[in-house]
Amino acid sequence: METTIRPMSPGDLEAVVRLQPEGWGDLRPPLAFYLQFASCETIVAEHKGQVIGVANGTQFGPTAWIGPIIVDAAFRGQGAGKLLTKGIVSIMQGKGCRTLQLIATDLGRPVYEKLGFAADGEYCFMRKSDESIVKPFPEPVPMRLMTGRDLPQAGLLDRRATGEDRSALIGVLWPNGGWVVPHADGSGLRAFQLNLPWAAGTIIAEDAEAGCALLHRLIDADGKRSLAVLDGNRAALEYAEGEGFTVVKRAVRMRLGEPLPWRPEMVFSRLSGSVG
Repeated sequence: METTIRPMSPGDLEAVVRLQPEGWGDLRPPLAFYLQFASCETIVAEHKGQVIGVANGTQFGPTAWIGPIIVDAAFRGQGAGKLLTKGIVSIMQGKGCRTLQLIATDLGRPVYEKLGFAADGEYCFMRKSDESIVKPFPEPVPMRLMTGRDLPQAGLLDRRATGEDRSALIGVLWPNGGWVVPHADGSGLRAFQLNLPWAAGTIIAEDAEAGCALLHRLIDADGKRSLAVLDGNRAALEYAEGEGFTVVKRAVRMRLGEPLPWRPEMVFSRLSGSVG
């Protein structure tokens, strides 16, 4: 099959949205973000003038996250997914990224393994189906809205958890809303929760109490009914299960390149899409 790869443009947005797999949320907000955020590179696969696939990469200095990678169902198994993956990997490596990471679907995992990606953790996608009242948190944990003054400390805490420098992304996202749990002595942050333009996003915490308190706020105040929690964070999993969440799907976190000193026990909820 003759397929070409090129950068995505704003004019491709509706064509790419039509690729949206069943069960996925609206792709317009994340795609619009990828096109505007300077650290993102987004490419499309085209066959006879028709957009049949898309791939995104987001750079954080020497590291990057790959995804989403989506191929039109009518063209799967014909090499478009491999071409898109190789294309975005090449772009990210050409920008100096020594570690590439992604979350693999069952369809994509064989492609990634053939390109050298290896398992580096597992995400549990959890869902709460009923509308039961959220139980009170055992002890109140003081928290407040995130401000611009919190960005340096949030960046440092995030780097301890992820092994990556995502400070530029945090700086772009914080106006969308977020919460922090400060140390009582004002010395920094115990935890923060940051929103994406289209969804509640990551929770990073140095201790289980602060992380679970922010999870509790998301579930209680925001009515969140789905979570993505690392299998390596037992405190987050046990808290979510206690609130009636069950694991509905698992997905492998994969890495190509140098390992990172990341700490899954500090990641209480992940950002959606390619941003890690």
